[in-house]
Amino acid sequence: RREMNEALSTLTRLIVRDQPRAYRWDPRMKTTLVDLLNRLRNPDTGWWGERYEHEGRIDFVDDLSITFHLVSYLKGDVPNLDKVAKTLLQLKDLEYPVGWLADGRYSTHHNMDVVVLFQYAWPHMSEAQRQAASIEIEKMQQWCLRDAILPDGSFREGSSGEDSLEENEY
Repeated sequence: RREMNEALSTLTRLIVRDQPRAYRWDPRMKTTLVDLLNRLRNPDTGWWGERYEHEGRIDFVDDLSITFHLVSYLKGDVPNLDKVAKTLLQLKDLEYPVGWLADGRYSTHHNMDVVVLFQYAWPHMSEAQRQAASIEIEKMQQWCLRDAILPDGSFREGSSGEDSLEENEY
């Protein structure tokens, strides 16, 4: 999962965003990558993640991090951001990598991913979704002020063990 996330993120930054600027990617690379991204995207939720073919059907496993990276690196230029927002709200109480929580609680890293996804989806959200998102953002902010920030202004290290303190602060 992590390797897939990093590979797709890197390829998207390089190929879709034409980086480095002086390098000329074969135009078929962009078409091929966009086709791959479309196939890995869950049509019901708008999220990205693993895709498995089993007994003639395709099963998707939605992934917060992969979705965050692709929406971010595509600068929100993706269809169906309304579905992304709807799914984001529905999965709020689930454990990462599908949901927002790490060991049953918020984490600064996932909170940032969630807020950035809301930012990109905001123009596509209904008023009810915006109100629900505002409530959730307020909860995350209160948690951050109460539990994540230490008296010296630094951030408490995350519990997942996956990220460094610097990554969690970012």
